[in-house]
Amino acid sequence: MHSPKGFTLIELLVVIVIIGLLAGIGIASYQGSLERSRIGKAQSDVKELFDAVKRYSVLEGHWPPPNNISTVAVWEDAATGLVPEYLESVPVDPWGTPYFYDGSPVSEPGQWQTSVCSAGPDQTFSSHNVVPNGDDICKYYE
Repeated sequence: MHSPKGFTLIELLVVIVIIGLLAGIGIASYQGSLERSRIGKAQSDVKELFDAVKRYSVLEGHWPPPNNISTVAVWEDAATGLVPEYLESVPVDPWGTPYFYDGSPVSEPGQWQTSVCSAGPDQTFSSHNVVPNGDDICKYYE
């Protein structure tokens, strides 16, 4: 009798398909983990930046400029007075977008709502007034 030595083409194709499926699952899992890691880093950065803004306001007696009506500043512009005394450096979020600092009035006269935000994974805010959309990462002080 003749015994077969080797694999048939169908057996090889089945093995290749299985390896492809396992690789696809692994890549998807890795990408999800990477995105969660980026979100965690942005949350940590926003908290650190916001704490620097609060320290500035306590020690200087006012919020960092700009803090007038309808002003939204790219963080790099607003943070120049915070480095190096309140921050080591001015970071960008994990997606490469600058953080935003906003000192906007709330509904009652004389009150301000200060926030520090990351635009999140989609790298955009839902409006020019930094109104958070579903993936924005913000910290507020009222």
